[in-house]
Amino acid sequence: MKALITGATSGIGEALAQRFASDGHDVVLVGRSADRLAATAAKLQSIAPTVHITTEQADLGDLEQVRVLADRLVAQGALDVVISNAALIAPVDQRDAAGVPLTIAVNYVAPYLLLRRLAEAFPQHAARYVVLGAEPAGSANLVVDVDDLTYQNVDLLFPDDDLRAFALYGHSKNMDVMLAVGLAERLAGTAITVNGAHPGIIGGTGIMGGIDGLAEKALAMFGAAEHEIPGAEDGADTPYWAATAPELEGVTGRYFANRNEVETAPHTTAPERLARLWATTAQRVGLPA
Repeated sequence: MKALITGATSGIGEALAQRFASDGHDVVLVGRSADRLAATAAKLQSIAPTVHITTEQADLGDLEQVRVLADRLVAQGALDVVISNAALIAPVDQRDAAGVPLTIAVNYVAPYLLLRRLAEAFPQHAARYVVLGAEPAGSANLVVDVDDLTYQNVDLLFPDDDLRAFALYGHSKNMDVMLAVGLAERLAGTAITVNGAHPGIIGGTGIMGGIDGLAEKALAMFGAAEHEIPGAEDGADTPYWAATAPELEGVTGRYFANRNEVETAPHTTAPERLARLWATTAQRVGLPA
């Protein structure tokens, strides 16, 4: 088995990569930093000397780099597992060249383009795609703007800038839920399955490290302190299970948390909203809807 993991140099992504390598699977690490990619690859190789570890450097906040990454991966051949894990929480006013908030660009637009390109290149190669998405209950009131990825007119609920950034992150992860559902529907009849997975409320991932104080504020909303919540290895469990469990052979279009199928908010599965978000994103990345 050959598995690709985005955001593979820290947190849940690194834990997933270690899990695959330890179980004897080849791994493709995708990350932004060449140094961190090299260090992670060396660590995995020391753990599993016989597996093949490769690295792919790309900044997922740069759409052109994502296109080039997709081209490179397609040229290398089909993958057996693709896990869309990379994510960040950036200040709301940090945007890409097209005015899309960086949080949405990295967490949702990049996976849309990458997974779609890989799926369209190898529709009859049996593969499992797993998209890490939102916590269903906590994100139920975060209704995605399906028509405007620049998010100019969305109420992010909080006056506090840090918590607005956290709310925007929740929107981006609900988009990932919608991506998993929409892609699974479009790949019906192919050899590819697509499922969503929530890793849980996980500490020590570094995802909030760019905004001072955000971790404490966000965790307080869940009534927890960072030392009380599980670590990255626990967060890797459900995504790894979704990517490898024999009982999920052929299962697609589902969403899992704690290895159990769960329902997400109705606005994340409504067909008309799914179609509108798909078309909006296709236009953004320059692909036909």
